Amino acid sequence: MKFKNMPVILALLAGFIVCIATFIYRYEGLSWLWLVIGTIALFYGLGICLRKLFNVILSDDIPDEEETDNTENEDAENEAEENEDGQ
Repeated sequence: MKFKNMPVILALLAGFIVCIATFIYRYEGLSWLWLVIGTIALFYGLGICLRKLFNVILSDDIPDEEETDNTENEDAENEAEENEDGQ
């Protein structure tokens, strides 16, 4: 998990920006609260989606073509050796 903390960092950064903007525009208490909570929840969900997307795109688990060809050749050699030993 290369991007483990991405959702939390994204949500907190968005919440901080909304807090500054609501302070500048002088929002009331309850509307400020709902706006900040909604922003944090929305950006946390977005961060989870982005984390999954980045982990899939940048994963190292995808085998190269050369590795796949080598394993197929090794399997064929092992079968040939077993057939020779069995006869």
